[in-house]
Order: sequence, then structure tokens, then C-alpha cells
Amino acid sequence: MSDVREFLSSSGGGRRRTYLDALDIDVWVRRDAPAAESGIEADPTGGVTCQPADPDPAAGEAVTFRIRGFRLGQALALVDESLWPQRRFFLDVAHAMNRWRPDRREDVRFEWPQPLSPDAGIDAAGRAFRAFAAAQSEGGGQVLAVGARVAELLGPAAGGEVVLYLDRVVDGADKRDLWRRILGL
Repeated sequence: MSDVREFLSSSGGGRRRTYLDALDIDVWVRRDAPAAESGIEADPTGGVTCQPADPDPAAGEAVTFRIRGFRLGQALALVDESLWPQRRFFLDVAHAMNRWRPDRREDVRFEWPQPLSPDAGIDAAGRAFRAFAAAQSEGGGQVLAVGARVAELLGPAAGGEVVLYLDRVVDGADKRDLWRRILGL
């Protein structure tokens, strides 16, 4: 076994590749970084262990979240996943924003981080989410933003969009106030 470890750690890249190919083992290591910098280390049993990369402090702390929603005609509802179980209430609000027209509902979903995004910080998430919301609202319309995270990421209304922010299911006097706000849209 020590001969194999010595063979694999030797600098003979072509012989090593031939040996691994003969064993049907695919090895994917970036060529521009040495093994120690790429987070790949040999463990005592002769296997390979991948260490997670340290986050880049300049890029900000990586965030992970999912925002779900739906579109009804000119109304787009974007709901933080933590409030998704109460979606029936927010669907009714979106129907009211759409003036109860019988438009077909289309579901939408935004997940962060996105696979090809080089930056996983909150600033990049905000930019990507605003672009997503603009594309989904088709350049104007009414947006129902549900949850503090959605409000933070969406920021102020842009492009003539009418944005209605909610952070919870409302009842009583709050429901009457919400209805007045919807009628004013």
C-alpha cells in the first residue's frame, strides 16, 4: 500500500493518470492551483479528503435562502419561504390586487445561491433577486412582497412598480387597512 501512495504522490503525472484510468477512477483537480491550496489532502488510509473552502471575506458572508411565489395577471406575489405555509392568505391578497380577474396562476421560485454566481453574499443576492423580480413582473405591475427578507432584497420600488409589503398574515383592523391599501393601488 505504501508503494501505491508513493506512486500517487510522485511527480510523474502521465504515469499516475494512466494508473488511475486503468482503475476507472476519474480525478478532477484544478490545474492552476496546487493540491494543498485546492483543499485536497491525503488522509492516513490513502484516500482523498476534500476540505471546504474558506469563505472570501471580501465577498461578504454567504447566505442561503429560497423565495417562492406566484403570478396572477398583473400581480406578482413573492413570499419568503418561512411564510409559505400561510400562502392561501397571500393568494387571496394577490387575487384582490389583480381585481379578482380569472387569470391563471403561475408559480415562480428564486433560490440563492445560484449555481453560476461567483459571489454568494447578500449584495449579489439583492441584485440577482431584483433582476428576477423585474423579469417576473414584466416591467411594471403590482408586486406583493411578503416577509422581511423579501422586502430587504427588493428594496424600494423601481420602474413604476407598485409594491405592497406584508410581513405576516393580518386580521381585524389590520385586514381593513390592507383592503384600503389594495383599493388604492
